[in-house]
Amino acid sequence: MQLQFSRGHLAFALGASLLMAGCRNAPTEVAGGEGVVALTIRADLATANVSAVVVEVTGPGIEVPIVANLTVSAGIASGVVEVLAGSARVFTLRAFNEQGIETHRGTRTVNIAPDQNASLAVSLTPLTGGATIDARLGTFVISISPGDAQVVAGQSLQFGATVVGADGSPIPEAVVTWASTNPGLVSVDAAGLAQALNPGSTIVVASYRGFAGSASITVTP
Repeated sequence: MQLQFSRGHLAFALGASLLMAGCRNAPTEVAGGEGVVALTIRADLATANVSAVVVEVTGPGIEVPIVANLTVSAGIASGVVEVLAGSARVFTLRAFNEQGIETHRGTRTVNIAPDQNASLAVSLTPLTGGATIDARLGTFVISISPGDAQVVAGQSLQFGATVVGADGSPIPEAVVTWASTNPGLVSVDAAGLAQALNPGSTIVVASYRGFAGSASITVTP
């Protein structure tokens, strides 16, 4: 189903890159292979014809695949999946429409070390046409509101950020750090107030403990 996304994408707080603290893409061994890591999942379904999202985890030592059904409410899919730490964990995400027909699918293989923060991004490709879905799972998931936006040069726009922890609950005391990928177009202060300075497109990013969420902003003349 995040950092940075167009309206045609489904953001779990996230792109097609993989940010895994203490982990590597190659299926090498993780010392011990012990411990359970809880990953929060979040998706914006507002622009996708999706009514259900299923997460399946397989890999060495996982005799029966781990399956999690996300809760869909008010256009948001969210949930928590607990994964046994170890090597070559295969995450497969599937999205379905109201008729129970699978519309999107994506997979990613990673190593997960115990007691370390993790952030996993998976791109779900449409099976019969449509927009790609960007799914994000992590120890923390950051969502930005109002999301992608368009403003006129000289205007300001207040952004807000919600940080969700490993148990799937918001962390109200979390303080994020705000930044812009192009301060010459859009500047943003410590409170998330963005100032549109010059025409163009850039990205506003909120960061917390090594995790980030983002939204694109387009400035018109």
